[in-house]
Amino acid sequence: MKIRIQAIPAAIGAALCLLQPCLTQGQSTLTNNLVAHLKFEDNYVDEAGNVIGAGPVGSPKFEAGLIGKAIHMVTTKDGATNDYVTLGYPDVLKFGSDATGDATDFSFAFWVKVSDLKNPQSTIFAQDAAEQKMEGPDDSLGLFPGKTHILTQWIGVNGSGGLSRQYYGGYHFEWEWYRHNKKCNTLWVPGNVSPIRFTGLNKGVDYRWYTGDAPTNLPGF
Repeated sequence: MKIRIQAIPAAIGAALCLLQPCLTQGQSTLTNNLVAHLKFEDNYVDEAGNVIGAGPVGSPKFEAGLIGKAIHMVTTKDGATNDYVTLGYPDVLKFGSDATGDATDFSFAFWVKVSDLKNPQSTIFAQDAAEQKMEGPDDSLGLFPGKTHILTQWIGVNGSGGLSRQYYGGYHFEWEWYRHNKKCNTLWVPGNVSPIRFTGLNKGVDYRWYTGDAPTNLPGF
């Protein structure tokens, strides 16, 4: 599992929790159905004991957090620096998909402090979408310069089918990005949530919502 924020020079995060929903009435504590819990107390240990492959990529550093320690990560717009923490892909994190008919709901929570970001109100943090990786022109809803379509990693170009053909038997995986009446719920850096509506694979949205640059078109909230 990987969450990447582009164009943010520095971020500090603490206590990543990943849970499956409680299925029994009355279960409401944090530890119910807890899949993984990383406290970042000078280590990458999963307190739930399910994930043994968690570790750093790049050069994240432990620092003082809001409560206890936190992890300091730097990611630059040009991609020269890209710090993050990976949990690997153990079986316990395989929640299925709509394409294979075995999707399982899950949630995650963490505290994050973002520093030195010029346009937080119009910068996407995460989305109710397929991979939520936000890695630029091939894997986002933004129509980047020089591109004629969005989501080309999944749908391909000129009928090639992309990864949806290779891994999902031709299933139109781009619709995983628009699960709710052709809308993709989006979490923005300041913490507010709003949907992005489907406007066309050849239109997309302002790519600057993904890079943190000043946008030409402001998102609607």
